[in-house]
Formats: sequence, C-alpha cells, structure tokens
Amino acid sequence: MPAQLQSTPLDHPMRPWAAAMLLLLTVACMPGCDSKEGSRALPLTDWLRVSKTVVETQAAGTSLAPSLQYAIRKPQRFWFIAYDDWPYLDYDMVNVIDDKNILVARSSKYAKTQAAKDGKSADTQVRLLNVHGGAEISLCPSAELINAPANSDFADCVEISKTNKLIVKRVDFHGKLLQTTSMAANEWDDLITQKNVAYYDEQQQAYVLEIGKDNTYCRLIAPGKEKSLSFTLNLMDTKSKCDDLPTWATITRKKLSKSLRFGELGKHAAIWKKLETSYPGWLPAKPPIQDASEKKPSTPPAR
Repeated sequence: MPAQLQSTPLDHPMRPWAAAMLLLLTVACMPGCDSKEGSRALPLTDWLRVSKTVVETQAAGTSLAPSLQYAIRKPQRFWFIAYDDWPYLDYDMVNVIDDKNILVARSSKYAKTQAAKDGKSADTQVRLLNVHGGAEISLCPSAELINAPANSDFADCVEISKTNKLIVKRVDFHGKLLQTTSMAANEWDDLITQKNVAYYDEQQQAYVLEIGKDNTYCRLIAPGKEKSLSFTLNLMDTKSKCDDLPTWATITRKKLSKSLRFGELGKHAAIWKKLETSYPGWLPAKPPIQDASEKKPSTPPAR
C-alpha cells in the first residue's frame, strides 16, 4: 500500500511561509490529479474520496493489482491560514450510508496483514464514522456478519454467544442499540445455522436460515425476544432449494426480501452502482456468501 499521508498537529509550530507552501501543495493535488504510478482520486462525497493506484512492473505490459485507498477531509487551520487535509483511512472496505455517515471495516486478509505489521491482533470490526469526526462507533465484529433490509436506518449484527445462542443485535446508524433477539444456534446435529440474516419481511423481522447437512430439509427461523418462530421445508417432497425465496414466502405467508450485505447498505447505494458502472473494479468486492451446507448423510429427526 502507498505510504499514508501524515497530518501535522494543530499545536505543531510552523513558520507562516511553510504553512502557505503546504496550502499551495494541498490545493495543487486535490482529488483528480494523476501520479507517476497511475493514481486517480474520485470523490464519493464532499468529505470522502477513493484513490486507485496501479503500479507498473518492470515487465512490459504488466502491472500489479490496483490498490484502493480511502481518505476523509479534515480541515486544518494554522493561524490565519486554513486548508483541507486528506488523511487516509486504514480500512479497505468502506460503505457510504449517506452524505454524513459511512461504515468502515477491514477484510480478514487485510486485517491479518496489518496485524502482522503492528504486532497486534487482527481487527475486522465494522465502525461508523461521520463527517463531524466524532468517535468511531463499533457496530459489528465483522463485515460478513452485518445485514439489513432495503431502505432501513439500521443494521443487524449476528453473533453467537458462548452458550451457543445466536444473537441478532439491531443498531441504528447513530450507534444506538434498538433491540436484541436470540435463538438456539446449531440446535440439531444435522442442521447448520447460517451466520447471517437471510430474509426480512415487510415488518423488518429478520429470518435466519438453517440447512440440513444432507440437503434433505431446512428451517427458517424468526428470532424473537421471548420466543422464536420456525418453519420447515422438506426438500424430498418438493423440488425447491433451501434458499428458494418464493417457497419460503408461501410457507411463512409473508412478503419476504433478501437481506442486504455490507456494500449494499445505506440510502445512497446508487452512488456505488454508478461508480461500479463508470469505474469497474474500483470498489472492494462484496464479502462472499457463505455456503454452510455440507453433503453428509444424515437422517432428519422426528418432528
């Protein structure tokens, strides 16, 4: 990764001519300038931008995989001179919620790489940042565990407790805990509980999918505060699959929709779609959908 920009502390003494020179350099290299390495910057909002850098190798016509860096605007002031500093974020995954809030996280690979450099444990926490530069609010241990319905002002984080309970924590995009629901995880040996919310209904109720190891049946569970509801689908009697949304909608008698993952959250998802269309490959890939099914002969328990 390219070296990060270093911000000058506000209390650091600086001569007026140096501050003026720094101002000129900053203005001269605002988003959109190119470097010898083929770097380009594209603003996502007025306080967030993404840069793509392609480093050419010695072999003709070859280059390394492009690296992405995200930077946020932090106004600085030295006496009577003010300028915009763009410190880089130490995250490789960024999700625009709206023009004032973003979610940031590190992929497992990037977190391990950074941990090896710093000598610390890998940090994949999903954090909320806002334009005002307040404290970073942790929402979820990993970007792979966060989901939400479309056009929502919150996100659900799925965690498994030490007592084998799957807990769904609902937090709004201001960091406020809205509600907590739970259900038994991996309750039966022949069923695997997914680590994500699979669907939502019109009342924004979350549904978690359980898949049989032998792919003969599956369950859909709606975690609740006091009691959870479950629905069973026998694949031997139907030609459906465990992830067949129309079938589950018929069984639950609810209008279901697939849950959104990190990279799809927020009201300004169109920003990302536009960027993906105009600049393919500039944005981080969405976390892969985990396939928890395992082909292992097993007999479903009697219901």
